[in-house]
Amino acid sequence: SVDAEIYLAAKVSHLFIVGDVDQAIFGFRGARPRNMVEFWESRLFTQHLLAENYRCASDICDLANMVISLNIQRLPKETKAAFPMRGAVAYVRFTDDAEEAKMAATAIDSWIKQGAPPKNLAVLCRTNRQVQDVRMALTAAGVPVDGVELPRRPKDWRLLTLILTQMASPG
Repeated sequence: SVDAEIYLAAKVSHLFIVGDVDQAIFGFRGARPRNMVEFWESRLFTQHLLAENYRCASDICDLANMVISLNIQRLPKETKAAFPMRGAVAYVRFTDDAEEAKMAATAIDSWIKQGAPPKNLAVLCRTNRQVQDVRMALTAAGVPVDGVELPRRPKDWRLLTLILTQMASPG
């Protein structure tokens, strides 16, 4: 990935990287589970697992652990709820991204009709293509859509890596 190449090219004495291989969903920024696995396998880094979840009920953590354990490229860990809260969990399987986007749009439309302010709602997507699917589904459902264009990777990222390498080891 671009970021990994830049970090490794910097040749600094101390590098602190924070991330969760199980949450590397932002592919449009070059985030891939393999990046973190490669960092760990390089033995250049010390791994500190943060497995306590302070945001989710134990039901949600249990389901997440079950689903995440199916991932092939990951570092082994199990998230535990910090508090023994219980919550409602629904597991839904979709045939494609468009169907998932349509369900999300229907749910958001329902929440808005129940009084939720649209400015308090957001949809996180794993890829740029999914953003388009969600935007189209929301528009079709009559839900107001506001968003910003996603940043693009510079075309000369290899040149940037070379420049950073030279800056880190001049001469």
